[in-house]
Amino acid sequence: MIYYFIKFRLANDKIVGKVLLDSTTNQMIFEKAKQDFNRAGSKARTYKQIVKQTVNSSSIDIILEVKKRIPSPTMCFRNYSKFIIDNYKNVVQEWITTSGNFLKGIEVYEIDGTEFNCGDNAVEEEMSNKDLIKAVVDLCMEVENGSAEEKKQRQWTIAKMKDIVKEYYQ
Repeated sequence: MIYYFIKFRLANDKIVGKVLLDSTTNQMIFEKAKQDFNRAGSKARTYKQIVKQTVNSSSIDIILEVKKRIPSPTMCFRNYSKFIIDNYKNVVQEWITTSGNFLKGIEVYEIDGTEFNCGDNAVEEEMSNKDLIKAVVDLCMEVENGSAEEKKQRQWTIAKMKDIVKEYYQ
């Protein structure tokens, strides 16, 4: 997998310092947009997922995971912006420029897949091989119960594991 760090800010320069993107309401909006993006990205021709999203007061930091390198990672976020504009127009109406732009990519670069795990300064304990095997077997063999969203997430996880294994054996 390939990972990109992308920093967005509002495209409307007149209100950049006036809007707090990290308010509770705004964070919920960006979380819903992330969920929509990931739902579509898992089925897209070129797989893409937001694996980490941090909403700051004046910017949004995103770690994007893609299967293949893409020439312009910020262009993947047109539907992300469209989702927010279509579903939360009453909140974001004044944030949009006269030309209809909402977010502007201000920083983009490829990163190593391990870099973003250190962002929270939390040291995550590494899973042993035995625990990994047990978790994979439990995931694949457990009886399918739970909500539709949990089932969908489980199937997505299993499909992703299959893709990883296929890459190794081809």
